[in-house]
Amino acid sequence: MSIIHLKTKNAICGTLLAKLLLLVSPAFAQSQPVSLKARKWFIDPTPAGDVGSSGQPYKLTGGGLAFTFPSSTSYGYLVRPWTTPVAGDSINMTLRIVTMDGSPRFIGVDNPAGVQATVRFYIQSGSLYNSAGGNRWWSNPVCLILDTALDQGYINMTCPLESSMWSDTYGRKGDTIWGFADTLAHPTWIGMTFGAEFFGHGVSTKRGTAEFQLFNLSLG
Repeated sequence: MSIIHLKTKNAICGTLLAKLLLLVSPAFAQSQPVSLKARKWFIDPTPAGDVGSSGQPYKLTGGGLAFTFPSSTSYGYLVRPWTTPVAGDSINMTLRIVTMDGSPRFIGVDNPAGVQATVRFYIQSGSLYNSAGGNRWWSNPVCLILDTALDQGYINMTCPLESSMWSDTYGRKGDTIWGFADTLAHPTWIGMTFGAEFFGHGVSTKRGTAEFQLFNLSLG
């Protein structure tokens, strides 16, 4: 099985650093929420869209979902099926990354350039992991450096739904090729990915464990 993920030579986050993103504000009152029922979400699902070997996230007490970053393998995709047209000016999420034990550090898989591990928004059309250009989109440069976000409390992450702020499987910006608007009109999956130079190739931890907690994903 061959799975193609985004590659870029400069997987550097834009302005989303811990100092910028702190406590949640009520800015999403008019937004369209994406359900966080854990049973609807998948960690690295199979190409057919079924539960894979990484399973599914678990429910957080009080709402939201979570997973623990692995150390012996890696997680790349946290996604769910989504066929409602993506509308509004931005995609937003509220998250927290917390130490479970030790002093965890995040490591990106397939990362010859030594780029820091990140989380990015992800939207796609067509079949999962398809290799067609212009169907799979990552927020770029908007991302969050995982080491920077660790134990920094609740963080708001927002990316405009503007073509220039997204890039496809082959690293091409949405304002330079066809496909971004069509994906927003006909999405199939939505969520986020974890990686480094390759945005969805996966992240693991060393010297400790950490939990990724998601409290909100919304469009508006």
